Amino acid sequence: MLFSYLIAANKGMSFADARHYARYALQGSRAIPDHSVHNTVTEAIREYSNIPVTFDHLNSFVERFKDWLGIPALNHFDADFSSGTTQAFDSFYFRHRYKKFRCYIGEYFYHLKNWESNNVEWSFITKENPLTEGDALVLSYPFCDTGNFYNINVLEECCSKNIPVLLDMCYYPLTNNDCDSDFNYKCIDTIAFSLSKVFPVANYRIGVRYTNKNVYDGQKLHHSINYNNMLSAFIGLRLIDKYSVSYIYDIYKHKQKDICNFFKLIPSDSVLFGIGDESWDIYSRRNLLSVYQLTYDTSMFCNRICLNPIYEHWNLYERFKNVYPT
Repeated sequence: MLFSYLIAANKGMSFADARHYARYALQGSRAIPDHSVHNTVTEAIREYSNIPVTFDHLNSFVERFKDWLGIPALNHFDADFSSGTTQAFDSFYFRHRYKKFRCYIGEYFYHLKNWESNNVEWSFITKENPLTEGDALVLSYPFCDTGNFYNINVLEECCSKNIPVLLDMCYYPLTNNDCDSDFNYKCIDTIAFSLSKVFPVANYRIGVRYTNKNVYDGQKLHHSINYNNMLSAFIGLRLIDKYSVSYIYDIYKHKQKDICNFFKLIPSDSVLFGIGDESWDIYSRRNLLSVYQLTYDTSMFCNRICLNPIYEHWNLYERFKNVYPT
């Protein structure tokens, strides 16, 4: 895409580096590098270095997170700190290791890579291969492939078939929170949240996991004895104290609409993305599949365009629109 090359040129890259940048710029799901958030993180690290060691902020972060999300149904679950959603995934895998793992086509590649590399029984859910008793379901909500909400009536089926479910809700803070938040289903084993997609803090691994009351695994043990990343919890606490759950969505939703109108993309429910047709195949999952060492046909997945670089170079985008109007 021409605008990707323009960003690269603006960065002063060589032709070879610019070509490489342009190929990858609009892929993935990196958090928007919001300047205010970046400054808050920097201030939190500085503040943390000058306070006595205490566990109070770890518990405060986990306790306040539910109210920050604004999902009352989470009261039905126990909460503990999670190193991003990834730790919650791994805990779910191990707890249900004797079941067959299931997911829909387009689900987060991390699951596929783990199941394949560890010779775990798993398969995509299709019309010909539906859910059955003995399965364990991993479900992103909003869905990983598009960032969109969708009808999750599959939870009723999982209840009737005794299928444990992990809900990955890491994209939730990137939306207007307009979803069915009644999670009072007996099949829900785990609900995982992370700050890695909404704020540029992926390397700090800040998340919260909600589980059924009867779960007491290694992750829960770590939380009960305060054996977690205290700095990350402190940063998380400062972020949710300062910014609402819809902060990023409220700032960028109008910019998302502008970008999608200009480039003829479909706006995702998650403000980070636009969905492209086949003309956007250059930004298919080809490169991401290569990184994960997976060999699926890229046509199985949506062309999910990450708008992050355009937000980051908004002034350049405004000038670009004037030169290349639709």
